[in-house]
Amino acid sequence: MFTEERRQHILNQLHTKRKASSAELAHELNVSEDTIRRDLKELAENGLLKKVHGGAMAISPVPYEYSARVELNLDGKRRIAAEAAKLIKSGMLVFIDGGTTVGLIAEYLPSGLQATFVTHSAANAIAFSNCRSSKTILLGGILVPELLINEGAEVLETIERFHADLTLISVQGLDKENGATVGHYQDGLVKKAFLEHSSELGVLAGKEKLGFSVHYKICDVSELDYLITDEDQGNLKKLKNSGFQIMSV
Repeated sequence: MFTEERRQHILNQLHTKRKASSAELAHELNVSEDTIRRDLKELAENGLLKKVHGGAMAISPVPYEYSARVELNLDGKRRIAAEAAKLIKSGMLVFIDGGTTVGLIAEYLPSGLQATFVTHSAANAIAFSNCRSSKTILLGGILVPELLINEGAEVLETIERFHADLTLISVQGLDKENGATVGHYQDGLVKKAFLEHSSELGVLAGKEKLGFSVHYKICDVSELDYLITDEDQGNLKKLKNSGFQIMSV
């Protein structure tokens, strides 16, 4: 098998299974693990996969910038948001992040809901401000234009003044081994702070995010209370029995 054929086989495996070990690939392709490691290094340098200890993972298809994520899997996002809205009750204080799916929750809140929403997202603060019977608090800081979120010490310090009943966040990747992950370090710090000052955590993750991992870890899957997703129940076997409720829509 030629080098390019071998590397295409690796990419095909990652597309199907989202991860592969060097040992398994070496056995399948009848080459040494050193050869596979060189292949993985080259493919990773070209941005085609993520090299991890013992093998590789597929690159998450979720775009980085807010504007590029707005239309991604919009039907799935709406169904996830509608289900997540059911977790919010009057009297609650809820942390919400800058996820485009989280922003859609505002459309599905019941009329007359009296809750308080705390966020570092300019876009989602505007979305939730339309819920006139509730209160929205925007945490001040340095604006990250491509994500429309505020970051910095001021945001983290202000979060410490609250204790939320519920945190609802989106992630870029979620898998059993690596937990919930995001691609922006400061955003990850804010999400972690939300989790640390909240009674319950709900993660909103479309099927395009499951089985992937990016750079900055927020928490292990064991720390979730709810996973709200549009993935089929049959494809959630690896995440079942992880100690949280799966709300599949």
